[in-house]
Amino acid sequence: MTNPSQLIAAVQAKLGPKAAITDPREVEPWLTDWRGRYHGQAAGILAPATTEEVAAMVGCAVTTGTGAVWRTASVRPGERVAVLGCGGVGMSAVLGAVAVAADPVIAVDMSDDKLEAALALGATHAVRWAGDAEATAEAILAASGGGVDYAIEATGRPEAARCAFLSTRARGAAVLVGIPRADAELQLPALSIPRMERRVLGSVYGSARPERDFPAVLALYRRGRLPLDRLITARLPLEAVAEGVDLLRGGAALKVVLET
Repeated sequence: MTNPSQLIAAVQAKLGPKAAITDPREVEPWLTDWRGRYHGQAAGILAPATTEEVAAMVGCAVTTGTGAVWRTASVRPGERVAVLGCGGVGMSAVLGAVAVAADPVIAVDMSDDKLEAALALGATHAVRWAGDAEATAEAILAASGGGVDYAIEATGRPEAARCAFLSTRARGAAVLVGIPRADAELQLPALSIPRMERRVLGSVYGSARPERDFPAVLALYRRGRLPLDRLITARLPLEAVAEGVDLLRGGAALKVVLET
């Protein structure tokens, strides 16, 4: 198996000095220790029908997106869901909403290609970002027949978070998953919070517990209810890590798998 420092060094070289990883030598001992203590437990949840590339995706975006729907919001069949931002986390939220029979499932994004991909994954409606929160919320209200029960925001942009809140119906909730800038502020119409019982829910890592949720996610994948493999839009050799980062940064890919 490729030494983890090789991959860390390659990513670091691409991302530059502002990346969180400053020295692969500082990280490798931790990875080695982590493998020694937890590798057996992690391997224990993988059934023969689970490929390594699918299992590799579960640890971040997939769990964050599906967990926001299942754990933070506790979406039930027939409830109305909008997902703002159709990247890896947002598209995982779309899959999670479809898996629990939410209806409608409304995908919102600036990219027509991503909206088409969301529809292919089971979203019932696609709404293109209309330039501001109010106009986009109006389109979501129209598509949902009066507002959604849960609006999952997966961009980290205050304007998208405001749109998520405005697109909810009475007693609905905006579920804020995206990480905003440290100095970002969110302005909301305060009166509708007590009068309409609208809520704002924060969601870190989809409110997930890995020991419980990783096996559940993979079980749904094996049963065909959560087609995680369809999120993979590129497979590249390890040496092409820079190309993979560019694909993700440019929005041309949802998930990139590096093969060794």
